[in-house]
Formats: sequence, C-alpha cells, structure tokens
Amino acid sequence: MQRYELFVGEPWDFEGPDGQNRVIVDSLGIVAGPNLENWQGNYLLLRVATPFEFKGERIEQLIAAPRYEGDSLQSIQSNGGTVGVARVRPGSSLTPGEPFSQDDVHYAIIGRLSPES
Repeated sequence: MQRYELFVGEPWDFEGPDGQNRVIVDSLGIVAGPNLENWQGNYLLLRVATPFEFKGERIEQLIAAPRYEGDSLQSIQSNGGTVGVARVRPGSSLTPGEPFSQDDVHYAIIGRLSPES
C-alpha cells in the first residue's frame, strides 16, 4: 500500500487532519468512474489516514484523478502530481476494481499528491 501526502491548493483555507492544507492518505487501488461525460475512466481510491470532517460530513475515502491533460493515472501513482479530488459521501464506500456512481462522490479539492518514501 502506497502512502501519499495530499497538499491542498483549493480550497486555499483548508485545515486538514494532518495540518494546514495537508492530508495523509493510503492508496487502496483503482476504481472505475461512472462512464459519463466529463468523468475520467479510472480514479485512484484513497483511504484517509485520519478521518476528518469537511463541510459537515465525515471523510474516510477520497478519489483522485490527474488534473492536467497529458498526465496519466499511472504517473500520478508513481511520481505524484496535480490532482482533482472528490470526497466519498457518507453512506458510500468504494471498493478497488468496482465502479462507482456519480452520487457516491462530491468534488472537493484541487491539490498535489506526493508519494512518501
């Protein structure tokens, strides 16, 4: 299991469980997107090391995808990079290899995912 630091750029005033603009996450694998326009085919499923409250909801899982054209999910997994992140809504739990519905997640963060050594 790969561990990452997620450095939050937006929202700029984000206070994470691991310090200002910082969340420690573990990779759980890949999940398939909802097969709709403007959605990626696959996302990196992340478990939050220290669950936290965000906009009144408890956050335990996140999904991430490359933010910029030309970046791939594989390069993000290996080297990190800028990502768009959605929180998995309470009552939903995603499983690696399984698709999710657009109703399972809510877009929340733009940041930089960086693998820990």
